Order: sequence, then C-alpha cells, then structure tokens
Amino acid sequence: MAVPSSRDARKLECRDRVTMPHKRHVRPRVRAHDPVDLENLMSSMDADKTVEPAWRRWMILAAIVYPAGLYVGAQTIANAALPQMQGDLSAGIDQISWIITASVVASAIGIPPTGWLADRYGRRKVMLGAMVLFAISSMLVGLADNLGTVVLFRVFQSFFGAPLVALSQAITIDLFEDESRGTALAAWSMGVLVGWVMAPSLGAYIAEIESWRVIFFMLAPFSVIGMATLLLAPDTPRQATKPFDWTGFATLSMALICFLIVLNRGQRQDWFESTEIILLSVTGCAALYYFLVHTWRTPHPFIRWQIFRDRNYALGILITFIYAGLTLVPLVLTPPMLVELRGLELLTTGLVLIPRGLAQIFGLLFIGYLITKFDPRWLNVAGWCVYAIGGWQMTNFNLDVGWWDVVWPNVVQGIAMAFMLIPATTLLYSNLKEEFRVDAAVVMQLAYSLSSSIGVAVAVTLLARSAQIAQEELAGNVFPANELFRFPESGSVDFSSASSLSAIQAEVAQQALMIAYVNVFWTTLIVTVVCAPLALFFKLKPRD
Repeated sequence: MAVPSSRDARKLECRDRVTMPHKRHVRPRVRAHDPVDLENLMSSMDADKTVEPAWRRWMILAAIVYPAGLYVGAQTIANAALPQMQGDLSAGIDQISWIITASVVASAIGIPPTGWLADRYGRRKVMLGAMVLFAISSMLVGLADNLGTVVLFRVFQSFFGAPLVALSQAITIDLFEDESRGTALAAWSMGVLVGWVMAPSLGAYIAEIESWRVIFFMLAPFSVIGMATLLLAPDTPRQATKPFDWTGFATLSMALICFLIVLNRGQRQDWFESTEIILLSVTGCAALYYFLVHTWRTPHPFIRWQIFRDRNYALGILITFIYAGLTLVPLVLTPPMLVELRGLELLTTGLVLIPRGLAQIFGLLFIGYLITKFDPRWLNVAGWCVYAIGGWQMTNFNLDVGWWDVVWPNVVQGIAMAFMLIPATTLLYSNLKEEFRVDAAVVMQLAYSLSSSIGVAVAVTLLARSAQIAQEELAGNVFPANELFRFPESGSVDFSSASSLSAIQAEVAQQALMIAYVNVFWTTLIVTVVCAPLALFFKLKPRD
C-alpha cells in the first residue's frame, strides 16, 4: 500500500474541509419567501423545550395547587372566627377587621418581589422557602396575646406566603398549551377554592370546640405536607436577573399601608379632623407620586409596564381588580351580621358560607368545558349578571332573615363567580408573550390582593358610617309624642322606665346596623351592574 506524500495529504485535508460538515451547529439563513426553511427553523427552536406527558402535567398541577390552596385558606380561615376573636381581644368591628385587611395588604406587598426571587433562586426553592416561613408565622399568630401582635404576625404570615399563589399559577400557565389552558386554569382555581371554601367552616368548628388559637397551630402540620408536594414542582434554573427596584417597591408599599390605615381608622378618628389621618394621607400621596415618577424613569422597574400594552391583559386586570373587591365583602360581613343580629352560633355562621364555595366549585366544573365551546366574553357577562341577581336578593335582608335566605343568594353568587373569573383570566393571558407571564401573574395577584383589602376596608367604613347615620335618624323619631307608639303593634312603652329606654336603644341600634348592611349590599349590586359589559371589549384570538 502506497504511503501518501505530504503534498497529497495537504490536498486530502483541503478536500475534507470543503466536503465534510463542521461540527459546530450553524443556524440556517431564513428568507421570508422560503416557507420550508422557516418551518424547519421553528421546529428546531421548539426542540429544546421539554414537553411533559399529560399525566405528569396534571400530577404537577395537583402538587402545586395544594400549597396555594392552603395559603388561600389561611386568609379566610379567620373570617368565621372573627366574632370570637373580637370578644377575646376586646376589639371593635373596625379594629378586628384589621386581621383581614392587614393580612391582605401584606399579601399584596409580598407579591412584587416574586418574579425577581424566582429568577434569582428558582421557582421551587422560592415556594419551599415561602412554605417554611408561612408555617412559622402561623404558629406565632396562635401564640399572640393581644390584637397588635395578632395583626403583626398575620402580616408576616401573608407576606411570606404571598409567592405561593402567583408562582403556582405561573407554573400552570407554562405547563399547558392554549387549547387546554382554560381547563387547567379552571382545575387550578377549583383546587385553590377547596381551601377557600372549607377553611371558614373548619375554623368555626375548631374555634367552637377549642379556641381560635388552635386554628393557626394546625396550619403548621398541613404546611409540612405542602413542603413535600412542592418537591414535585418543576424548578427553573438561576438566571441573570436585572437589579430589583427596591426604591419603587418601598414607596409603593408605603403608599398602600398609609391609604389602608386611613380607610380603616378614618371613621374612628373622624376623618380629616384628625391630625393622624391628615399626616397619613399626605405621606401616602407623596409616596405614590414618587413611585410613579421613579417607575417612569428607572430602566429596571419592578413592574414591567410593557405588559399593559396588551389590551386584553390591561382589561383583564381591571376586571380582576373589581371582581376581587366585590366577592370578598359578603364572606367578611355575613358571619358578624348573623352573630350580632340573629344570635346564631359561630359554627352555624361558618356552615352558611360552605354552599357559596361549593357552588363556585360546581360552576368551575362546567366553565372549563363551556369556555371551549362558547365565546368567553359572553360567559363573563352572564356571570356578572347572575352575580347581580344574588346581590339583589341580599338587599332584601332584614332582622327576620333566615338560614335559607342567606344561603340561597350565596349559592347564586358562587356559581356566578366561576363565570366571572375564569373567562377573564383565560382572555387575559391569550395574547401575552411567554417572557411576560411571571410578571403578569405577579401583577394579577397584586391587583387581586390589593382590591380585596380595599374592598373590605371600604365596606367596613361604609357599614360603620351608615350605621351611625341610620341610628341618628331612627333615634330622632323616638319621643313620647310620636303617633306610632300609640298603636297596639308598638306595645306598651314607658319612657320613664330605664329598662324600656334601654330596650328601645338596643332595637334602634339593631335596626340601624341592619340598614347599614343592606346599604353595603346595594353598593356592591350597583358596581356589579355597571361593570357587567366590560368583558365585551376583550379582543378574541383568531382561531386556526
């Protein structure tokens, strides 16, 4: 066999360089008029994405829904126990409502850093850390001995657990494609609602047989289960993150805290007759102004305003904001109303709220199917209209209201809530780029939490103000010369007797409080009717 010369070897090497492909992958050039090359390029770009089998996607969904449902349940578990906590902590209704509103505000403040933390440490690590701190804070709430420390540890509990809902929703959106995302979001909402529905009744039962403190102690072992399920959640690699806008975050947080304190303490402090309210209002306005100017100029704001250029997303956030403010009000006001005006037991008031949640789960079973068959915009409008029907029934409440009179409107509104939220959420993400989804989920949860706290604060303020005005008007008609006291239906009233005057005062206070509750329900009804057509402005994605 002949040995090739050096000249032949150089020729062979040059031929190999020309004829043999280079080992490094070179992306082919794509021309707009070449559809074949474009299709191959898109296939190669999607090849790196790992597509999970259907059974594993649903298993992951179940694993991430449990911690989110536990956190949401912890937000509402104190609702039914508020009357017992009010007596134990010697607080008024405007003071005890801080247990709800402060935790919701803390949840809103804890949401914005979620996207930055997920990019820096990975979604699964952030959720695990949130679960651990949530469990510790829950136990501290049970150990608190006064209203101030209860509110403080509730703030810690809500702040540390805030990333659980936003990240679980972001993972759900990434796991499922457009054609199955509506069904997946309905299943996610259904799982979260289990905690929302069962927590108040479970809390009322535990408070009735033990104490409200045991409610928060029991959250710790359930949190350990949540840590175990999160091990199945997909993790994301650490990414090169942009600097977090701590200045914008701090100024927005300060503005929210100031405004919520004004709403909660304004009625008790006689609003702007109080120096405290004036200082808080000025501080909140200044912080909000600085936040807006800073966010507009900084290159890395913690809220990426580009997401609001998507019309569907901006409209969806508005609908979600209004929805959250409306739907939490009956859950917070119904238990105190039944305890104070009807004298029902704590456990009974908790059971009254269960049908509302079960009806919402029932609605979610159908909305996941209907949303693929009908225009989601009209499904959303139908939900608002049905919710208005339930609200109109609540405006007919009086001191003789019975158990069924309260349950039926809540069932109607529970079914409507599924039609109000899921179509709006599906359309909200329909045209949004994948790179914005975590930020979009964070802003959505921020809007939801913020609106919930504002809705409760405004409702409690309106309740207290209406009760005060109604009591003054009713008391002005209580005098011996009033012809109404001469009718047999009025009974014998002795204005010279202290016991008779005390009974009249108690009756006037009850009637005034009932009028105040009805005024709140009228307000929610009017807002519902006005906002019903908003979903018609969504832009549908063209079908292939």
